[in-house]
Amino acid sequence: MEKIKISVIVPIYNTSLYLEKCLRSIMDQSLEEIEIICVNDGSIDNSLEILKEISKEEKRIKIINQINQGVSKARNEAIRIAKGKYCLNIDSDDWIESKYLEDMYNTAESNDSDIVISDIFFDFKYTPTKNYVLKDLNIKDNKIITGKEYIEIFIKDNFYGYTWNKLIKRELYIKNNIYYNKKISILEDLEAILRLAYYAERVNKLNKA
Repeated sequence: MEKIKISVIVPIYNTSLYLEKCLRSIMDQSLEEIEIICVNDGSIDNSLEILKEISKEEKRIKIINQINQGVSKARNEAIRIAKGKYCLNIDSDDWIESKYLEDMYNTAESNDSDIVISDIFFDFKYTPTKNYVLKDLNIKDNKIITGKEYIEIFIKDNFYGYTWNKLIKRELYIKNNIYYNKKISILEDLEAILRLAYYAERVNKLNKA
């Protein structure tokens, strides 16, 4: 297999209703040079069984099975073994469109980005009239800002510290010893994103959801 471009990290806890759609949306990406690191965080539904069954047809899936220790611990374990140039977290009740990883990767490579941010589509399965697109970081495509500029915009204009719409250079985690704080159970990704942004020299935007 060619060099891994993106390590896709999927923490899993009791999301059996959505897990197959999530995984297949990653498996069916136009960008093939990826690994899919799935961390089962002690699920008590049949999420692990679904994961094992799907992994039989997808050699790029790697499974970490641990007792329940929270989403931060799950993400950290995946980051430690990741081999991709970039990491992208996807929650196991989410899904991505078929060119998402390719578009994010190409944006990062063409701009030498440390962090690339996309917009987000909120999909309400049972009430589709509520569906909407959220713009995270309202700047033009290919405009480069520093991480500290991003933090300033973040504090003034929005509070969208989600980790699952941001492609992040793995080196940014490793070089600066940044991991998700296991002591924080709510908005733990926001705290990590701000620390990552502090060290990022180049942040930019893909204006697609």
